[in-house]
Amino acid sequence: MISKYIKIYGRVQGVGFRWFCRSNARRLNVSGYVKNLDDGTVELVAQGDKVDELIELCKKGPFFSRVDSVKIKENDSEEHHDFTIKF
Repeated sequence: MISKYIKIYGRVQGVGFRWFCRSNARRLNVSGYVKNLDDGTVELVAQGDKVDELIELCKKGPFFSRVDSVKIKENDSEEHHDFTIKF
């Protein structure tokens, strides 16, 4: 199973980015979570066969967002069974 840790930079908070990620992750059958961080970025942990498709969607983001950069690392965290938004 593919598992990645993604950090997304830009105007990605207050624009529906977490909901966009969750909706697309569930559609692609990707598990994990998405969370706003205090530094203004979004943290995403994604697991499943279509993680790369989700990453490509996140590089564009929802309509009002602006994605400046995306950092991706391999991840070996615990297995997730659903995709959630962490607050």
